[in-house]
Amino acid sequence: MQYGTLESACRSGGGKSVKMEGANWIDIRSDRQRGLSYTEIARKYNIDPRTAKKYAQSETRPVYSLSAAKPSKLDPYKEQIAIWLEEAPYSAE
Repeated sequence: MQYGTLESACRSGGGKSVKMEGANWIDIRSDRQRGLSYTEIARKYNIDPRTAKKYAQSETRPVYSLSAAKPSKLDPYKEQIAIWLEEAPYSAE
């Protein structure tokens, strides 16, 4: 089973905090108070049941911190690669 992701978290980056849409968080809490199970809430909002439980039990709107981008494994070799490409440039032509 595949679960949805928080779109705003995907668009943001660089360690910024991202807030969940307030309407969804409020709706999840009200659905739980109306008696829906975490699984039913998860299906309704296309999220993981554990996430639905976390949102339903949260007194405040969840805030997310995204980690900074990781360096490339090729970073230590970029200078050498640039030299090789200058010496023998290849093209797809």
